[in-house]
Amino acid sequence: MNTGFVAWFLGITALWTALAALGTGALAAFLIAPISLGLGVLALAVYRGVTRTTPRWVAGTGILTLLAGLAMAVAGSPGGGLATAVLGVGVVFTGSQLALQLDPLPSSERLPSTLSAGLNAGIALDETVKLLTSLDQVLRPPRPMTEVARDLRAAAERHLEMGWVREPHRAHLTPPALEKPSLTPRRIRGAGQLEHLRFESEYQPNDPEIRDDYLAQHRNRVAHAYLWRHPSGPRPTLICVHGYRMGRISLDARAWDVDWLHRRLGLDVAAVVLPFHGPRAIRRRSGAGFLDTHPLWTNAAFGQAIWELRRLAGWLRGQGAPLLGVYGLSLGGYTCL
Repeated sequence: MNTGFVAWFLGITALWTALAALGTGALAAFLIAPISLGLGVLALAVYRGVTRTTPRWVAGTGILTLLAGLAMAVAGSPGGGLATAVLGVGVVFTGSQLALQLDPLPSSERLPSTLSAGLNAGIALDETVKLLTSLDQVLRPPRPMTEVARDLRAAAERHLEMGWVREPHRAHLTPPALEKPSLTPRRIRGAGQLEHLRFESEYQPNDPEIRDDYLAQHRNRVAHAYLWRHPSGPRPTLICVHGYRMGRISLDARAWDVDWLHRRLGLDVAAVVLPFHGPRAIRRRSGAGFLDTHPLWTNAAFGQAIWELRRLAGWLRGQGAPLLGVYGLSLGGYTCL
């Protein structure tokens, strides 16, 4: 994609968005001015050259432009608002095309056309998620690297002394049996009747450098799982482990196609919630704290996930499950290994 044309297109969109906002009213002009300014800055940046972060900024700003156009159309400027929305779609498409330019599709695979609406929408969504993640990291800067390096050196020496490096399984104690979890009936549209299982995790991180801060996250100390079980009795049970930033069961149930697993295949299903995700999130963003803070937090999060999966598996066996299987997506697949 010609960067000169992209810069020109972004500049025209910035000018049109500003004029359409002025035509809608003073309040609209005030609220949409940052979007117009952002488009103008992006135009200059693209003219100077495309970097790895350019697609995410273009896609994210395009989504804001689309939403601004729809808002203007509702607010009483249908012509200008809809035109702005169309330009916003064009900016989103431009962002996805820039991403494809930086990371082309492999020619050896049969994939959708690079102009496919579904493909471009998916790429734009990915780029926008990257943008939100990078903004979150700016707003919540990590600990100084000197402190992190000191903690890691101390932990490495301790792990060697304890023999955990040579025999990693020794770092994972056998968790206590799960005896009396809380079970609450729920119903999810499109996924039917289920049981919401909760229990105290009781997990303790191995490393004192992060233990107190880790355990201070009280929402994360309660484990959650969602069960679809047949009333006729225990069946082979599939434990589903979601991916990074997932953990909201209303969405995860559709990602797993739980209805198909439960009704069509006849399985019992247990969908777990990984630490710091979904109802266990410690910030607005599900998953914050699992991979993007102190490395020892990440170690502890994986250790906690395995600890809780072992407790849940033992409880399911005690409930009569004849067979257990695990199925993970993305981060969940890595955890299952």
